[in-house]
Amino acid sequence: MSKVNNIKKIAVIGVGLMGGSFCSAVRKRLRNVYISGYARSLDKVREYKKYGFMDLVSLSIKEVVNDADLVVFSLPVRVSMDYFKKSVPFLKSGAVIIDLGSTKVTVQNQAKKIFLNNEFIGCHPLCGSEKSSAKYSDSDMFEKQACIITGSKNKAAVKNIAALWNCLGSYVIFMTAAQHDKLLAGLSHLPHIIAYVLAKSVKYSPKNITLRSFQDLTRIADSSPEVWADICFTNRENIIDEIDSFVDKLITVKKYLKAKDYQKFIKFITTAQRRGNKNSKLLTS
Repeated sequence: MSKVNNIKKIAVIGVGLMGGSFCSAVRKRLRNVYISGYARSLDKVREYKKYGFMDLVSLSIKEVVNDADLVVFSLPVRVSMDYFKKSVPFLKSGAVIIDLGSTKVTVQNQAKKIFLNNEFIGCHPLCGSEKSSAKYSDSDMFEKQACIITGSKNKAAVKNIAALWNCLGSYVIFMTAAQHDKLLAGLSHLPHIIAYVLAKSVKYSPKNITLRSFQDLTRIADSSPEVWADICFTNRENIIDEIDSFVDKLITVKKYLKAKDYQKFIKFITTAQRRGNKNSKLLTS
């Protein structure tokens, strides 16, 4: 494992499930690193202090990012871009900036315009849950999970950030921001939309009847609507392409059922089963 260099202070803006887990993971594995976190209210200051994974919790962005070697944005994509602008006057020259968002092209394009004296590296750890609060933070969340890194021509900075993710237990996959957004549209964004649509479409059974299949498919519909609206509207074109493809296949299934074509139907779902197994291994091989 590569050594993490020149990171003595990490500032985190966005201490929810992902940001909190990042803080907790760093605290567990890099004990000498100073961690500061931004809170938007006094109630959040008190809450975050209870968890014990930050050395400083403050309402002041200036205080949080002051002299930080690494600044981590773990916010909804469009909110992150707002906080980019708020933080940039207080960043030290040479500080590395990363974000943990689920779409990359829009963020990366904006970051290049805003962070003129800092290196921006897009990161997306492929883990989490439908929960969104810091109280669900998990210091082992990134263990054996993929983290996609996009952007930046600064090889030394990228190598150091990759080493950091390795230290937190992740294995790193490199790709462009455009490749990331196209891939995640199918593997993550479309499934969330399907879950929301399914939860809204299917009539619920009596309270004493629960079906595991329905629960499994709609669990992620408990995810934050604000977060997922933000994701979908910053990756619209790729997601629309995936929806079109999905609808075409759904129409095909409907056609087989209406025609009572058992052979074509079973061939379709058998092929889908094989492809599903292949996709599930895509980011673990």
